[in-house]
Amino acid sequence: ALRAKRRAALAQLDTLTQSIFLDMFGDPATNPKGWPVLALENVAVTTSGGTPNRSVTEYFGGGIPWVKSGELRQGVVTATEESLTERGLAESSAKLMPAGTVLVAMYGATVGAIAVLGMEAATNQAICCVQPSRELGVNYLLHLLRRLSPTLIAKRVGGAQPNLSQELLRRLRVPLPPLEMQRDFTCRISSVAKLEAQSNASLAELDALFASLKHRAFRGEL
Repeated sequence: ALRAKRRAALAQLDTLTQSIFLDMFGDPATNPKGWPVLALENVAVTTSGGTPNRSVTEYFGGGIPWVKSGELRQGVVTATEESLTERGLAESSAKLMPAGTVLVAMYGATVGAIAVLGMEAATNQAICCVQPSRELGVNYLLHLLRRLSPTLIAKRVGGAQPNLSQELLRRLRVPLPPLEMQRDFTCRISSVAKLEAQSNASLAELDALFASLKHRAFRGEL
């Protein structure tokens, strides 16, 4: 019951952040507040990552975090399942991206998932890395793209498994409110982010406790 309530609280916190965004900026799909609109390529730089040859074991297991598209569910990526060595980075198309880079999953089961790097890391080729210019705040861009994700997914191209593309992202039309408003948005949601972090930590503890109790129950120790 506690785990269910914690998940419900996290869902409400996510809804609160979305409400703050809509109250300040309006729906970016319709731009009711009449902000100037530019193509994303005019206010950000996009690139994709790469996967080193898996047959070369020396490419993996180093100190460089390597993000795969399935890990974008974290929201803020602060840990990865795999890592690269310096050689793996140098001898592949993977690139080291700074913290604050916004990540967009371009294909596969997680297409349209959006997160932000909480650390310096490389990514695989299924992820588009978006580095905002000084005119575009990271948090504003992150939540803007999340609001526009259904629009992006609807524009996928391809056969049996349609994909997004960097070109599609670059052409995406984005409203550009004043930078001061974007900074104010970051300040407003920072307290929500702290509550989310606390709730996630609490949920992890509850999940661990539940798993322990279940294990003991099946062994007849309760």
